[in-house]
Amino acid sequence: MTTLTQIAVPFHNAELYVVEYEGQPYTPMKTIVEGMGLDWKSQFVKLKQRFAQGMVEITIPTNSGLQTMLCLLLRKLPAWLYSIHSNKVKPELRDTVIMYQNECDDVLWDYWTKGQAINKRHTVSPEQKSILQEVVERKAGDQRALRAQIWTRHNRHFNINSYHELLAIHFDDAVKYLEEMEVKGKIAQTSFELLAADTTNKVMDYYSALHREIKRLGGKAPDSPEFDEDTLVRATVTRMVQGSRMMLSIGYDNNPTVSFVPNNSWILSSDNIAQVIGDPCGPKKELLPEIIQAAVKRLSK
Repeated sequence: MTTLTQIAVPFHNAELYVVEYEGQPYTPMKTIVEGMGLDWKSQFVKLKQRFAQGMVEITIPTNSGLQTMLCLLLRKLPAWLYSIHSNKVKPELRDTVIMYQNECDDVLWDYWTKGQAINKRHTVSPEQKSILQEVVERKAGDQRALRAQIWTRHNRHFNINSYHELLAIHFDDAVKYLEEMEVKGKIAQTSFELLAADTTNKVMDYYSALHREIKRLGGKAPDSPEFDEDTLVRATVTRMVQGSRMMLSIGYDNNPTVSFVPNNSWILSSDNIAQVIGDPCGPKKELLPEIIQAAVKRLSK
């Protein structure tokens, strides 16, 4: 947690905030939620569950003194706004919810880009970009996929879409981060997670931009689709384990561990060893003579 300068943003009968944190704009969510007339406790849980990657706690000076507030990355705000189904809130709140959905993110963004914070948003120079590129090229060599993964990790670390958006004040940190990044083994192990996060961010950014354009043209953006989370979880788990075998073990620290059993491996016991060997899907036929010899040798002792 940290204390930072913020921009107070008047919005109808409320006062919202935009806070610069690590070069990115964030907004405290409680004032927005309560301004819409929604229940903060339920929205707090929703934010923690669905928008965890864009959330951070920031200590902000207010008229009542320093307050630690849960803040959402400003570019993620439209996705949260349109996760509220205006046709499902109390009738007396509907107009207010729609007003926030239509205006809130644009007002905050205008204050961030055109207000007093604009002078702080100086990005890296062409020379600094070249230095960053040289570091990445040296680490990745001619491996294009590896180079892309390094940039993805860099951009995620600094909460930006591209290294072109890196603030100059973070240039030294970026060089150090890239220089110290472990790329052997670790990249391969996390490539799926990086791809998933990068894809999610791109989809959310496109979703936000699409809704902005619809509003600019005077149209009404549709409500976000509803998903049955339990069904999604079951379907995902089923897909994960389909065709695979898993083993659950409990360690001495009482922590459970789930591991996949390779398709060419078997868990043997005194009761099933003969069945496994005799199974057509069991060990390769080429191994059966060795198994027979081992059994004969054992019986002769």
